[in-house]
Amino acid sequence: MENNPYESPKSDLGQESGPAPAIWNPNAAGIWSLFLTPVFGSVLLLKNWQALGEGDQAKTAKTWLIVSIVMFIPTLIIPFLGLIYIIVWYFSWQRPQAIYVKQRWEKDYPRKSWAKPLLIAIPTLLAISLLWGLLLTMFIATPA
Repeated sequence: MENNPYESPKSDLGQESGPAPAIWNPNAAGIWSLFLTPVFGSVLLLKNWQALGEGDQAKTAKTWLIVSIVMFIPTLIIPFLGLIYIIVWYFSWQRPQAIYVKQRWEKDYPRKSWAKPLLIAIPTLLAISLLWGLLLTMFIATPA
């Protein structure tokens, strides 16, 4: 049967109409990353893309995770660099996932619990901070 010329146009946005998978809220991941570094957010965004079945985005997410890990050390030394990096990370990487999820499901998707990621990230960041503080103290307190 031919298309009806008087019918309103139909668009195929390539989106499945199935139920949404359980993911971490990408906006909350971005906010938590302000305190727990973009490494934390990159891990969660990677897991989200995998759960969403977006293989290409998951591959890109691995790259962002590696870059976030590499950028972690310089941002300890030059805090301003950390501010620049998190702004770039947020607008280039975190925000697109938040937009994707909002366009696809609005707020109607199952959310994963924050308990496990936070119970891993907070002690890890505290341990790294303590170690960093000890190293700085050793180098600063060491007589020449």
